Amino acid sequence: MQIKINAINYKIINSALKVASSWVVNKGVWLKFHKEYGIGSISGKNLLLTATERSTIAEIVKKQTDLDPRIDDYEKISTMDRIEKSKITRFEKLMSLPPREKFLEVRMLSCDSYPVGFQGMLVEQLCSLEPECIISVENFDVFVNLQRKHLDCIKNIYQGTYYIIYVGDNIASPKAVKALREKTDAIWINFGDFDPSGIHIGVTRLKSDY
Repeated sequence: MQIKINAINYKIINSALKVASSWVVNKGVWLKFHKEYGIGSISGKNLLLTATERSTIAEIVKKQTDLDPRIDDYEKISTMDRIEKSKITRFEKLMSLPPREKFLEVRMLSCDSYPVGFQGMLVEQLCSLEPECIISVENFDVFVNLQRKHLDCIKNIYQGTYYIIYVGDNIASPKAVKALREKTDAIWINFGDFDPSGIHIGVTRLKSDY
């Protein structure tokens, strides 16, 4: 019976093999390797691996994925889109980002009235516009309807173009918002729900200025 190498299993294997670990916890995918291929020696709760056995595991993974877990880093691969991934593996869907994961949902408020709605934009595209003030909004209905007249309370902070960003949900990508936060020095104002979760988003996840 062939062990299925999915993204989670690859991450676990990659973490151990890239540092040539001589032991792993004997559970999950490692237990399967031991049962199916006789790989490793059980020592208490651990599974001891020789260099030869690590090489055998790498070859099994490579046969399924085209990736060598001793060399091909999970963290790097997991940030690639499917086009980038297809250059190194035939199985580009294995650890690719969902199609929308690199996109922000954005509105630009440069005048008093702006149409309801939003546009998708890559993090790099928004950064290229050199925004000076970003407002992240937690509530989607507020995000799509927000107008400058609703933001009189921040006029003393900034009065130019406001870039309104939806913080994300199970469809829109919070990861893109996090990536933007790491790449911009713009004034960041969070318009969150006034509850513990909303405060956590503004203070901890987004490290908002206001």
